[in-house]
Amino acid sequence: MGSGFGPRCAHGERFAAGTVPPVGWAVWLLVPVAATMLAAIGSWLRARPKKAPTTDEAMHAHSEFLDALVQTARSKDRGVNSD
Repeated sequence: MGSGFGPRCAHGERFAAGTVPPVGWAVWLLVPVAATMLAAIGSWLRARPKKAPTTDEAMHAHSEFLDALVQTARSKDRGVNSD
């Protein structure tokens, strides 16, 4: 009764209707590719520069820097032991 091409199908089925091509290699390839892409995106996000400070923030940070320089210069005169 079969046509000789392959196994007989049940009534109403097409030949090879339920077969899926073997794609296991694609899944094994997808996992490391996806992990690498995720790591690359995470590294890119962490490496972005911080936003520029506003004028007020920059002036405040600069005055703190100058104050730290003055303290260092004054402590130089005291010597190693500040007794």
